[in-house]
Amino acid sequence: MNTIYKTIFLYILCVSYNAYAVQNDPNTVLENEWFLQSLTIDGEEMISPLNDEIMFINLFFDIGDPEVEPPFVITSMCREIISTAYVSSDMIHINSISPIPFINCQLQENIDYDELYFNFLASSMEFPYELIETGDILQLTLIAPNGDQAFYGNQALSVQERETISFQVYPNPVKDALYINAPDVSIEKISVY
Repeated sequence: MNTIYKTIFLYILCVSYNAYAVQNDPNTVLENEWFLQSLTIDGEEMISPLNDEIMFINLFFDIGDPEVEPPFVITSMCREIISTAYVSSDMIHINSISPIPFINCQLQENIDYDELYFNFLASSMEFPYELIETGDILQLTLIAPNGDQAFYGNQALSVQERETISFQVYPNPVKDALYINAPDVSIEKISVY
């Protein structure tokens, strides 16, 4: 029985999404359009808003002619940054973090998130990054010096209403039993591999 619980725990943590880190490739970063999914600020995850005013928050690189000039990074929400950038195998360097007005946001949730997002970007000019691949979906994570993170996917989220589901899996490490506590969710099936 103990082995089954350990297997469930390992499955949930390691295999459930078949996600794995891929070698950071500057070309993968440069050639994809990235859509902000969430920010983690001071350990708190903040999902990006999705409403009639903000359909997505994107980040992309205009490569242009690399022999003439470096690529430009462009990201926008209520404000926008357009700056030259350098992408290596472990770092994204953004040369200027001076947002300019982009659209006139009226919704307070967008104004507040815009402030969080551009404060995150202003926290450093150099961001270590990590690429994670889940099937055809890529995730790009930028990491600020203080540990805050921005999570982007190469596909835009398309859900108007989002709901956070709270659950606990414990203890860690598992000894005799694994407990899953999900008070707001009815668990119909758990698979063990």
